[in-house]
Amino acid sequence: MSENYSVKRLIEQAFMDLLDEKAYIDISVTDIVKKAMVSRTSYYRHFSSINDIVESITDNMVNEFFTDLVPMFDYNDDVKLRNYLNRYFTELKERYKPFPSAISRRHNIIFYRLHEKLSSLECSVHSPDSIDEKYSIAAKMSLIHGIGNKWLENNTPESVNEMVDYTMRVIRAF
Repeated sequence: MSENYSVKRLIEQAFMDLLDEKAYIDISVTDIVKKAMVSRTSYYRHFSSINDIVESITDNMVNEFFTDLVPMFDYNDDVKLRNYLNRYFTELKERYKPFPSAISRRHNIIFYRLHEKLSSLECSVHSPDSIDEKYSIAAKMSLIHGIGNKWLENNTPESVNEMVDYTMRVIRAF
């Protein structure tokens, strides 16, 4: 992993950690560089604003979604989908400590921006012919996201495997 990539990821993770502590509007560049333990110069080498961090995080999520998840929906590849969901729920449990709903609302800046990007990208990449094609991928993505959020709100009482099994059943019910 290149040094630039590592610094960028440190800054992004520091921003996400700060969202657990305070509202988006209250986060400063100083907060981020202190939390990430990087210099201001390093920060500005990668980002020109705090909003750029949100853009970078959501760009990464969109890329992962379209390169990893969408093909699994198209080809009904249960093995790959199960592996993806296992990584997804494991990462949720490890990265996002169970947090009260007030803190989870602070993360909405990420989820709103992600939704906007996915919607615009889906429209530009794919011109659906049927109502199923038009809404199926968005519905499945929303299911995964909603299930993950509810699991976090409930302090992750079920195992990762239980969540994968449940999510697979719901997705395949479509």
